[in-house]
Amino acid sequence: MSLLHSEDAVFEAMLEGWARQQCGGRRLQLKTIEDRRRVVERFAEFANAYPWQWTAGQQPVSDPCGILT
Repeated sequence: MSLLHSEDAVFEAMLEGWARQQCGGRRLQLKTIEDRRRVVERFAEFANAYPWQWTAGQQPVSDPCGILT
């Protein structure tokens, strides 16, 4: 059996696993987890690519001062 949109399913499962890790392992607030998830979803929409397809020039960096870039 093959999924019609297997990459969508993988992306969703990846986000769900990441959310569970943040909730259980790091005990973050649900709002924080939802906000972070939405950032990744919005960036995937903007890049028109899944995270595993992003190149170094596309990956979001949490570096507001630009030290790492």
